[in-house]
Amino acid sequence: MAIYLMHYNFVRLHQTLRCTPAMPAGVSKTLWSLEDMVAVVDQWETARKAPEPMPEATEQY
Repeated sequence: MAIYLMHYNFVRLHQTLRCTPAMPAGVSKTLWSLEDMVAVVDQWETARKAPEPMPEATEQY
């Protein structure tokens, strides 16, 4: 659903607006391509990956 909404708001030209909804809202100044959309999703997924766990610390008493 999120990918559909991203396409609807950033890629698809709307007949009544003659631009994407993101443009008059001030979110984007340019028309996005599908390649732009895929790049953003890839960046988000890369940033979302969990970092590797840190090695166990040894406790000393």
